[in-house]
Amino acid sequence: MKITKQQLRQIIKEELLKEAQWGGFTGGAAPLDPDPVDSGPIPSGQLRQLFDLLVDMGKPVEDILAMPEFVEARERLVRFIASGLPEDQQPGFIKSETRKMMLDAEYFQEQWQAYEQDMGEAGW
Repeated sequence: MKITKQQLRQIIKEELLKEAQWGGFTGGAAPLDPDPVDSGPIPSGQLRQLFDLLVDMGKPVEDILAMPEFVEARERLVRFIASGLPEDQQPGFIKSETRKMMLDAEYFQEQWQAYEQDMGEAGW
C-alpha cells in the first residue's frame, strides 16, 4: 500500500498532536494535571511562617502585606473584629480599619497578633 505525501503529513500531524496532548509520556500515560482547586484561606500559623520567612529573606513588610494572601488575611481580620459591633456600625468600621491596616504595617501586625488565637478558636 502506498502513502501519499498528504497522507504522510496528516499522520505526522496527528502523532504530534497526540504527543502534545499527553505531554509526551509513553506507555499509557495519564492526561495532564487538572487545574488546582482553591482550598480556602491559609491557616494563620502557616501565614505567620510565610511572613517570617519573607521578612528573613529581606522582602519589605509593605510588599509582603500587599500580597494576595495577606490582603485576604487583613480582610478576614477586619471582618472578625467588626463582627462584635452592631450591624449599623460595621460598614464604617470596616472601611476605616482596612485603610488604617493598609497604611500601617505595624498596626496590622499588632492586631493580627492580638486576634490570631481568637480567630482560630472561632473558626475564622
